[in-house]
Amino acid sequence: MKARLVEKVEVAGDLFLVRLAVDGLTGEPEPGQFFMIYPPRAELILGRPMSVFGFDGSGRQPVVEFLMKRVGRGTNSILDVPQGAEIRVIGPLGNRFDGEFGSDRVWLVAGGYGVSPLAFLMRTLLGRGVDTYLIQGYRTGSDLVGSDVLGLPADRVFSACEDGSSGFHGTAYELWKQKIEETGGGTTIACGPAGLLRALWRECSRRGMRLVVSLEARMGCGFGVCFSCAVPLAGGGYARVCYDGPVFDAAEIDWDRLDSA
Repeated sequence: MKARLVEKVEVAGDLFLVRLAVDGLTGEPEPGQFFMIYPPRAELILGRPMSVFGFDGSGRQPVVEFLMKRVGRGTNSILDVPQGAEIRVIGPLGNRFDGEFGSDRVWLVAGGYGVSPLAFLMRTLLGRGVDTYLIQGYRTGSDLVGSDVLGLPADRVFSACEDGSSGFHGTAYELWKQKIEETGGGTTIACGPAGLLRALWRECSRRGMRLVVSLEARMGCGFGVCFSCAVPLAGGGYARVCYDGPVFDAAEIDWDRLDSA
C-alpha cells in the first residue's frame, strides 16, 4: 500500500505526530491495531510497527495518525521524508481492544510512547460514555505528551515523571497504584515496557482486577510468518504479537518467562 505524508509536527522531544493519507485502505483502523511503515532507504528492508494514534475518514483520502519518535536508522529515515512524499505501508494489522471490560471505570496506563494506542482507545471510550482515565509515565518532563496533543480532557489525564520535573514524582505504576487505592479500582488497560506490565499484572492479580495489555515487540513481517515477536503463554506454547495480538488479556501471558524490557 502507498501512503502520502500529509503532516509531521514535533509534539515533544524528538516525538512527532505523523499523518499519512493511505491509498486502498480496506477498513477503518480500530484502537489497538498497528501499521508496518517501511523506511525509504533501500538497505532498510524491514518495516517498523507503529500503533494507530488516530483516524480521520472524513476527507477524500482516509488519514491515519501515528506518534513516532526518532530512535534509530529506521524511524530517522521515515521522519526525514518530506511532506507530500510517498511511503510504503501495510495495515491495519493485529487485533483490537474488544470494548467489554467488565467494570464501570477504566484506567489506562501508558509507559512512554505506549500512550499512542491508549489515547486512541480513550477517545473512543469517552465517546461511548465510559468513565475513563489515563496515566502516562516518562523519564523526564521534556518527553511528556500534553493532553491537548492527545485530544483528551486535561482533568482525565495524569502524568508521572521519574525525575520529578512534571506531574507526579515517580513512575506510572506508582501513580496508578495511588489512584487505585483512592478510587477502589476498575479495569486496567496498559501499554509499555514489559517491566511495567509485569508489575501491573502482579498487583492486579493480588487485587482480583482485570488487566488487558497491548504488547510491544520487535517485528520482522507484521503478519505472523517470521515468529520474531513470539511471546510465551501461561498455558504453554507461544503467541505472535503481530498476528494473535498485540492486545491480550494479561492472564494469557506467562509473565515469568517474558523477557524484561
